[in-house]
Amino acid sequence: MRITCDADGGMGYIYLMPSKQHYNSCNNLDKYIEKDNMEIPVLFNNKLIERLKGLKLIHKTYRSAVYESFDINMEYCNDMDNEGYITGIELNLEKEMFIELISNKAFKIVQGRWRSKDVCVLTLDLIDKVFSTDNIIYPLSKKRDAFAIVYVDPKYNEGLIKGLITTRNSIYSIDYLKAPDFILT
Repeated sequence: MRITCDADGGMGYIYLMPSKQHYNSCNNLDKYIEKDNMEIPVLFNNKLIERLKGLKLIHKTYRSAVYESFDINMEYCNDMDNEGYITGIELNLEKEMFIELISNKAFKIVQGRWRSKDVCVLTLDLIDKVFSTDNIIYPLSKKRDAFAIVYVDPKYNEGLIKGLITTRNSIYSIDYLKAPDFILT
């Protein structure tokens, strides 16, 4: 999974699906983290998955909730395809936070059973922030085969994606998601 961070601009982008965009610029991440420590672990952990039961599941899709139930940062946005699946997430991401998230293995794939289905949860923050009972789960489409875990900041009413739940490898390929491609420019 490609995750980029522009150290000067404090902006990041998470590519949830493969991108044809190439980066010719110098990747400076190896100055801060050894290559061997850059990984996206895959865990089989039903105890973590069970924590999803503590989050509120909304029937409204993520796309319809944006601007109706919460805002997204007007400077950044989340890209979606025609069906509502999120293809990429643009976010505020300072260099120090990017390095901390990678060092603490915040990006993980957790597999288990949820709502009688085999699921993969992609974490995009520290575990306790992803599985916090303050978060809300929104389906991405009416098919209810992929969901966003969203924290709505009460101060700004902004929805921040903390994780992604999927039941379909054809939409969000585990092989792609577990391959770290971290870029610090």
